Amino acid sequence: MNAGDDYDGKYVALGADVDLEGAEWTPIGAGTRKSSGIAEGSTPFAGTFDGAGHTVSGLKITSTQGAAIGLFGILDGATVKNLTVADAKIAVPQSELVGILCGMLANDSTVSGVSVSGSVSGKAGVGGIAGRMTLSGTIENCENSASVTAAGGVGNA
Repeated sequence: MNAGDDYDGKYVALGADVDLEGAEWTPIGAGTRKSSGIAEGSTPFAGTFDGAGHTVSGLKITSTQGAAIGLFGILDGATVKNLTVADAKIAVPQSELVGILCGMLANDSTVSGVSVSGSVSGKAGVGGIAGRMTLSGTIENCENSASVTAAGGVGNA
């Protein structure tokens, strides 16, 4: 996916719980922002991801691999639903687009029925569900029970 297929118009359903414990995760849908939009050269996820009530546990990101950090880096007109992300550990002190589910939510993306727990920290633009939402989007029926910290002293959580 990060090589260029954005999954626009495609439906992906999780078939079982996933344990990522111990592995450093590379976000799905890499990239960064430019002003309030998505920077050229980014490869955001634009499809539908249905967690089907399953859990992704042990998500770990401690190295900045791009600007947008989370299970998904950037969601662009995408839908993510019916998913739990449990016991996440994200600590990227130089990043400004950091969330457990996604670093950046853009262009009418929708997140629905998602629950996150664990901890997430970055320089700025840090959130449990999404680090930043730009242009437009919807977050509904979601729950954040993660610790959220903007450690850079310059931004928001």
